[in-house]
Amino acid sequence: MFNFRFENIWSSYLRPSFVSLGILVAGLMAVGVSGFFLKPILSAAVFVPFAYFAYKYLSKNFGAGTGSGKNINHLRGAAMVGGAELDNLVIARYGKRQTGDLHIAGIRIPREFETRGFMFAGAPGTGKSVAITSMLDIIYQRGDAAFIADRSGIYAARYYNPQRDIILNPIDARAHEWSPLAEMRSEYDSETIAKSIIPDAPGDAAEWNHYAQTILAGILLHAWRAGLNNSAITRLAQRADMAELKEILADHAGIGLLQNEKMFGSIRGILATYTIGLARLLPQAGRDGFSLSAWVHEQPAAFAFFPYLSDQMKPMRGIIAALADVYADAVLTLPPDANRRLWLVLDEFASLGRVDSMENFLTNARKHGGCSILGMQALSQVHSLYGRDNATSMLSSISTRLTLRAPDAETAEYLSRGLGDKQVVRTMRSGSRSSSKQGGSNTESWNQQIATERLVLPAEIMRTPDLVGYLQIAGDLPVGHIRLSLPPQRPDAAHAFTPRAAAPTPTPEPAPAPELTPTPDATPENENPLDGLEL
Repeated sequence: MFNFRFENIWSSYLRPSFVSLGILVAGLMAVGVSGFFLKPILSAAVFVPFAYFAYKYLSKNFGAGTGSGKNINHLRGAAMVGGAELDNLVIARYGKRQTGDLHIAGIRIPREFETRGFMFAGAPGTGKSVAITSMLDIIYQRGDAAFIADRSGIYAARYYNPQRDIILNPIDARAHEWSPLAEMRSEYDSETIAKSIIPDAPGDAAEWNHYAQTILAGILLHAWRAGLNNSAITRLAQRADMAELKEILADHAGIGLLQNEKMFGSIRGILATYTIGLARLLPQAGRDGFSLSAWVHEQPAAFAFFPYLSDQMKPMRGIIAALADVYADAVLTLPPDANRRLWLVLDEFASLGRVDSMENFLTNARKHGGCSILGMQALSQVHSLYGRDNATSMLSSISTRLTLRAPDAETAEYLSRGLGDKQVVRTMRSGSRSSSKQGGSNTESWNQQIATERLVLPAEIMRTPDLVGYLQIAGDLPVGHIRLSLPPQRPDAAHAFTPRAAAPTPTPEPAPAPELTPTPDATPENENPLDGLEL
């Protein structure tokens, strides 16, 4: 039925009429001016475009001629604007001082939202790295601290300064000598570090991962007490037999898991899987090595890079996840400070392995100055790694999101729901015209329909061009339809990756010759055995 509320009458009828009338008046004024100087034919040429645009505007809102027309007006729910308009709304709402210097696609981000998390979702090549780089350019200039998992070393090449920054990939020649033993300050830390290396697992694997954590915690505690190094940890975790482990875990809770050889075989399999990266650590590093948590507590104006190449992903993903977990835990132990900024930057984070403290960091790091930038490709990867419920809780903690082209229908559906629904009213006209000998007649009717629909359909997200996306900023601001710009080109600051020279394999010393024991028939010491031999 027709709704006689003034706002509906204004938006559906009066406003289109006034706009169209204004277009026609402008056209007539243009004709008057042109007619004074130009010939009538040129005056008509000036008026025709104005009349055309007036016709199109009326057709859009009312329909034209016989048939039907409709006018769609937004009532409530999610709304979309262009990038420039969204930036103006941010400034109007928060002011230039509070918006700070961080921006995405030219849209300024209020400083209070920096600690609420950023997620860039999209298929490879859609613009996630472009958006991350535009943010890191500013973060680096500020002097904020950051831990960056750096696929292909693109960020190390752009920013790395050996006088200020650190490299953590142990097979990079520039790397610091990190050891899990250096993160321990007391015996109780062995359990925390063990969970960083062997994270909790979803589903049925949770119990077995816990067993492996217990054994590894005992190994770390023994190595820390005895002043051992990375090489010893690797050997004990991967190759030591049950008898040796029973000896070093005699006073540890892990001793109870070493009573059944078949059970220990299953635990050893998990230990070997998660500690494969430990074999890449510098073997001599131990409790006196580099400590990432101590570096965080020093609050440096620096970046910690873990640059890695594609073929290093499988052996290194556990170490990357462990270091990210150590970093996140260290930030959470800092005193609260609203002005501090320490960034956790993980592009394609679901491919890096599970970071055990990720959910806790996303939920609670805000008051400590912790900020996160996560890149996500497919939702199924996150569900597989963290479990559906934990993944849902974790992702819901992130307030600012950039939605780029999705690689699959499940991810597109999730992102579409995240962009929200809108409620619209459609004012529709239907009419007919007839003629007869007695004359013609026109009939028309109007009705309004209220509908709820997606702001952006999943199919639209799957067809979005590269570098084009939808930006959601925390709060009640509308969604911005944006286009990313490539970051400015500049000379590389460093090599993306510098391989460490392989340590030379020591040449084994020759075994000593066995001593000969004289026999009773042996030749006397001073007698030549060749004497008397005829040649």
